[in-house]
Amino acid sequence: LWDVECSCKLRSISGHLSQVGALAWNQHLLSSGSLLGSLHHHDVRVGPPVGVARLQKCVCGLEWSPSGQRLASGTTDGLLCIWPGDPGAAGRNKPTSTIPHPTAVK
Repeated sequence: LWDVECSCKLRSISGHLSQVGALAWNQHLLSSGSLLGSLHHHDVRVGPPVGVARLQKCVCGLEWSPSGQRLASGTTDGLLCIWPGDPGAAGRNKPTSTIPHPTAVK
C-alpha cells in the first residue's frame, strides 16, 4: 500500500498464492482477485484479509457498485458474479447471483 503524499510504502498486503489480476476500492476496503481464482477483501486499516472467496477461473475484472452494496467479479471463463457488500460477514463467501457470458468478463 503506497502513500502518494509522502511517496512511501505504508505496508505490504499479502494473501494470494498467485498474481493479482484485478483490484477494486470501496472506501477503506480493497478487493483483489487472483489468477488462481481467489477473491480477497482487505480492510487497509488492519492486517489480514476480512473475507476470502474462491472462484473456478482467473479473476480478470472487479468493480464495486457506486453504493458499495454489491461487488461484481468477472472471470476468464466468462462468469460474472455479484457479491454482497459485506465480505467479512459470516456466510458471505458465495455470490448472490451468477451470469454466464460467452467471453472473459473484464
